[in-house]
Amino acid sequence: MQGLGRVWSLSPDGTRIARHNVSGTSKDVWIDDLVRGTNTRVTSQGFNFYPQWSRNGAWLAFSRRRGRF
Repeated sequence: MQGLGRVWSLSPDGTRIARHNVSGTSKDVWIDDLVRGTNTRVTSQGFNFYPQWSRNGAWLAFSRRRGRF
């Protein structure tokens, strides 16, 4: 889903959001845990975007670009 400058994906159980920030200097994928109220950075290199959960919520896939477009 898109909105407010971010692309995000809700986990199948509804407890986590995977997102990336499409504005500013942040180009990493993050997971926000809605139950615990915490967030965790998943990536730290390149330009990472469009996170998607696996059907069972055990895996997270995302697109990555390194270098120039």
